[in-house]
Amino acid sequence: MKLLLKSMRWQSLFSLLLIPSLVGCQTRSRHTVVHHGPRPHVVREVTTTKTTTKAAPDLQAVSMPEPRAEKKTVTIQTPDPMKLSPTARELVKLHESMVDESVILTFVDHSKYPFNLTADQIVYLQDIGVIEEVLSAMIQRDAYLTGESTVSVNDAPDARQVPLAESATSLAENTMAVSSSQPPVYATNPPASSPAPQTTVSETRVVTNEYFHEQLAPYGAWVHVDDYGWCWRPTVAVANVNWRPYYDNGRWIYSDQGWYWHSNYSWGWAPFHYGRWTRHTSFGWVWAPDTVWGPSWVTWRYSNDYCGWAPLPPAAYYRSGVGFTYLGSRVSLGFGFGLGYTHYAFVSRRHFTHHRLGRHGLGPDQSRNIYNRTTVVNNYNIVNNNTVINNGITPERISAGNTQEIKRIPLKEVSSAESTRLASTDSRKVKSLPVFRPKLPKQSSNVPQRILNKQSSRVAMVRRQKQS
Repeated sequence: MKLLLKSMRWQSLFSLLLIPSLVGCQTRSRHTVVHHGPRPHVVREVTTTKTTTKAAPDLQAVSMPEPRAEKKTVTIQTPDPMKLSPTARELVKLHESMVDESVILTFVDHSKYPFNLTADQIVYLQDIGVIEEVLSAMIQRDAYLTGESTVSVNDAPDARQVPLAESATSLAENTMAVSSSQPPVYATNPPASSPAPQTTVSETRVVTNEYFHEQLAPYGAWVHVDDYGWCWRPTVAVANVNWRPYYDNGRWIYSDQGWYWHSNYSWGWAPFHYGRWTRHTSFGWVWAPDTVWGPSWVTWRYSNDYCGWAPLPPAAYYRSGVGFTYLGSRVSLGFGFGLGYTHYAFVSRRHFTHHRLGRHGLGPDQSRNIYNRTTVVNNYNIVNNNTVINNGITPERISAGNTQEIKRIPLKEVSSAESTRLASTDSRKVKSLPVFRPKLPKQSSNVPQRILNKQSSRVAMVRRQKQS
């Protein structure tokens, strides 16, 4: 009997100890996902193919399961300038520092080490404004160095001239000297001279509110501008002080949403269709982000013989049922937004749709005279709640007296910026305009610190200098 009572007491004690564990298991089973931190802000899943080293998956990028819905696949590819060879990176330093092209060509001609450019890297260098003459010299130098072992000693470069290539870093640093009034520069580790073996993998990423910051960083730098906050400054605008948006390396095409600016830059899908441009006194042309897509965001001027356009400033907005507002106030269709002749590009009517438009622009003196003899037109419209139409100057006015009729071409959405290149330079042979326009959330007003740290070594890109 004593043994039986003792056994019952042990069983009761064991049951009491077991109850909390069972309750805990039942409570845990009601929650299939446990978060130990804030849920990441997920806007839209996209698929991308990019070159990267194999690594463990990033747990912070895993999102909660969402209800099943039709998803649109978007390809994101961001170039990595650090994949350039050390010699090519030295040339980019000289380019960003506004070193004269003759000096850059001399650097190329005396380079001891090859540039090892791939096709994608040549496109990237074009996107930041390296001219074709320099690119050709780089390719020719590589061909020479590749066959260097087969040439005679007498044909080899003078060894006394080799230090020019080795001293490119110090030359760039001297050129990019800044005053003590500059903000502090964040240190970054130099890239390895020999990159690790790469493998191409397909991965799922999300479009976040830092999308513009990440996608445009390789092609320029983010600078803080009074009244507008963080703006993007393209490298090509630093190297070429005469560069202007909606003018260089692109063309006008008439679409089913009005005048569409087709840019040949890989990054052109963003700054020419979202946001606004402004000409800053120290940074030159910079772009202020926004998330409303348009075929172009410009104001127009015209006369009987000439057409002109200028980027709309950041304070200019168009609202359905209201029209244009500037600094919060409604304005008329003929309002000039405070823009002078230096903000405008002018061409003759017959050159307006030329595929190399920048070759036909008028000089400052002619532009001043024509500016005073032209009429402003801001002919925008919004249909279906969010489709922006930029009618601008009517196609009939552009084509009057010309033998070539202006064709209206429909827009066709594509899933990547790489798919926006036209099959022909002749618009009459183009059946549709490929357009990359992801729907984006409101972008963060602050640039991620990792991007600021990475660009801090590119002193010339973030340095203020008086613009002409």
